[in-house]
Amino acid sequence: MKFQFLVLPIVALLPLRVMAQAPAQAPALTETAAISMEPAAQAILERAVETYKGASGLSFNTSTLYEGKGRLSSQLVRYSRPGKLRIDRVSRKKTYTQLYDGRDHYNVAASTYRVEPAPLQGDAPMTFGRAGYTAEMIGAMLAGKNYLADQQKTMAGLPLGDYLSRVVALGPRLVDGDMLVGVQETAFHRYDRQGQGTSEAHMITTSWFGGSPFALRRVQQRLLYNGQNIRFTERISDQQFSPTFPEGTFVFDGAGLILEEKEDPNAPLYDPRLKVGAVPFPIATQDMQGRWITLSQYKGKVLLIDFWATWCSPCVAALPEVEKVYKKYHAKGLQVVSISLDEEKSDLTSFLKKHKLPWTQVFDGKAWKTKPAVDYGVKAIPFMLIIGKDGKIAAIDPQEKLDAAVKAALAAR
Repeated sequence: MKFQFLVLPIVALLPLRVMAQAPAQAPALTETAAISMEPAAQAILERAVETYKGASGLSFNTSTLYEGKGRLSSQLVRYSRPGKLRIDRVSRKKTYTQLYDGRDHYNVAASTYRVEPAPLQGDAPMTFGRAGYTAEMIGAMLAGKNYLADQQKTMAGLPLGDYLSRVVALGPRLVDGDMLVGVQETAFHRYDRQGQGTSEAHMITTSWFGGSPFALRRVQQRLLYNGQNIRFTERISDQQFSPTFPEGTFVFDGAGLILEEKEDPNAPLYDPRLKVGAVPFPIATQDMQGRWITLSQYKGKVLLIDFWATWCSPCVAALPEVEKVYKKYHAKGLQVVSISLDEEKSDLTSFLKKHKLPWTQVFDGKAWKTKPAVDYGVKAIPFMLIIGKDGKIAAIDPQEKLDAAVKAALAAR
């Protein structure tokens, strides 16, 4: 299944066990050096590039921590020139494999797999990014590129509104017991929301380098977006340069696996029968307190249905806007029902306990196979529907126009 990214990639994606980073602050928009990189930071990055670009291959483990509350995912990444890559990832007690044999890309999840051509960046697969920010940065360095400098250049050339980025060097200090030097980017992005005002995203990313050979060892990220503060740390361990891999490491073995049909990139992310003015499909499910939820009980009110999950970064990033709309319009007749695609109830309950979301939550532990998601053909999250007072669909996935869509539905007779 897919989920929507604006990126973070995660997405993004992302505890600061080392030292607390101060909340991200936006550089002043009047500064002439809107995009800058200190020479000392440039030197650190170029030194690391020299280490990676000379390697015939690489093997390393990464683990991602979220808000310092435990491991979100872990993975073993193995790379061999030219263009062979294997990523074995464990997340939510499930294992996933991405394999690039130099020609094709195999995506294995449980008992199924997909195959498609493998895109390359030089001889380093572009798809290093699927293994997280750290692996994406390493993939660029293997190709002899300064990841942050290229990122600044790319972002500055896009019509994204106000974009600022400042990269500085951090002197030697102990990080989880290792003496490392850092490169820290403070980035700020303000963009227009198509008549809905502006949104701002502030990000501090700290990359720590050191050891022998001199290489990337840790990445810490803190994102402040629409009032939501999200922190991730990716730690690298068992990093081996130019290793000898066992025979068959980059050979796909499909024994016992079922080939999935290739996804149509133009296919709708929800049932195409869902149209504005149509009657929504029936929903009969229970909330987390065991109370039955049906659409008929909301007739005469405006209902926002939100398909989401706690592990989905874009879903979490969208919650402040949902909460804002709920507080603004609840007294005027807006109701919200969130349908969770989480598998573990503890993940959802701990999230709700922390964030105290005041509206109805639906959970059955079946993830993408939860009945409302199946009935509505949901293939990507977050996905939202607005049901009008007349019981018909008023808006489909309004995203950044959520406030306007709810306001219009409430005003309709």
